[in-house]
Amino acid sequence: MLGAIAVLAIGWIVGSSSGQGRGDGAASTLRILLQELVAQVEIDPAEGLRLRALPSDPRFSPDGRELYWEVEGPSGERLRSNSLGKNTALLPPSGEETSMRIRPMVGPDGLKLVGLEERVRFGASTVRVAVAVEVLGSQ
Repeated sequence: MLGAIAVLAIGWIVGSSSGQGRGDGAASTLRILLQELVAQVEIDPAEGLRLRALPSDPRFSPDGRELYWEVEGPSGERLRSNSLGKNTALLPPSGEETSMRIRPMVGPDGLKLVGLEERVRFGASTVRVAVAVEVLGSQ
């Protein structure tokens, strides 16, 4: 059942990127949010992974519970949105990576999400970045 919901959710996101179905523009929104997040990533030799600025969209706040992000640096350190809390990860553990860029994800309290995941090169380093949105009606 969960697999069927995930397939439908992915279809909803992918379909919406071409203007079909409910939630027009959701995939485009995820791509824009991912690009904005990547633009803030910095790998500082002294401080490690950091963001120049946090995403300003209020839906990333702990009260927002609508949008989520996570960044994993080359040494495995992770930064995440306050909306995810401390015990939730969007990205699978290193070495357990998925080949899907748009895929189902699990948020706080088992909340169903659909997210976009990407590997980004910063010079010789690779960073994994994910953004996700709550699936409509998942609460």
